Amino acid sequence: MASDRDLGPRNADSTQSQGFQRMKRTESSISSESVLSQRSSGSGSGHGVGVTVPKETLAPFIGERRTKQSTPPKKEPKKKAMTEREMTDAAAGLRALRIGTISTEIEGWITSKSAETIGSALCQHAIEGGGGRSVAKICGVLRDSPSAFALYRGLLSSVSQYFECRDRLRADHFRMWISFLAFVADLYANVGGGKDEVSDQSLIFLVTFSGELVNFVFQVFDYLLRAPILETLKIEELESLISVLLSVGYDLERECPDQLSLLKDLIRDAFIDVSEPWARKMILLLLELGASGWKLPAEANEYYFQQTTN
Repeated sequence: MASDRDLGPRNADSTQSQGFQRMKRTESSISSESVLSQRSSGSGSGHGVGVTVPKETLAPFIGERRTKQSTPPKKEPKKKAMTEREMTDAAAGLRALRIGTISTEIEGWITSKSAETIGSALCQHAIEGGGGRSVAKICGVLRDSPSAFALYRGLLSSVSQYFECRDRLRADHFRMWISFLAFVADLYANVGGGKDEVSDQSLIFLVTFSGELVNFVFQVFDYLLRAPILETLKIEELESLISVLLSVGYDLERECPDQLSLLKDLIRDAFIDVSEPWARKMILLLLELGASGWKLPAEANEYYFQQTTN
């Protein structure tokens, strides 16, 4: 009996000891798993679940991304401008479609796209073909047209190119040079002057256009009335300058009086510096035109022009 009683407490103590050991092993296992989980989570994306991906798996994607980032953007080739023949063919093709619902819009688009080329061709015809006055009148009629801006841009571009070649024109193509002088004045008279008669829509554009055009008028005087050209002036050139002031002198006085004042000073200096008597007489007429309201009296015509060759 005594032995059984002694065995009972011993068995209980043994059972409790085994239970404590199991609990310690369980806690140790849970603790080690927690540490592993935290390490895996730290090496991952930091969103809770730790998944380790081999580097060799990511390498192709990383390399591809770097390759895409380092590739410079491709430069787009410049668009080729249409030639005059191509524009004509395109216009004919559009008209041949006969799309009645938008025929007006098609004509407007064709006119706008072709207007700059037409402006250049008109300038060439005026200077090389001798139709400057007619061309200038047509350009004046088209001031309110939808394509006026492009048309005048083509005109100005060609006028600028001819003026850049002024020395060559004067030496080798004198007739064209005289036509150029007349056309610049006629163009300004028909397009640049008389802004009160145009619509408000065209006014802002015409101010810009006439400003560029009037610069050519003054540059022509500056070129011819200064040395060394002053001493080699021909009578046709001075006649052209007189015609310019007769044609646009009033507009110049009203729209750009400061520039005209400088021009009068230039004419006065040329009158003093020129050595040829006939040239001095015609330059004097340039000065007197301003005092006579930009008109040439009948007696002045006889005095200045019929006696210049005597």
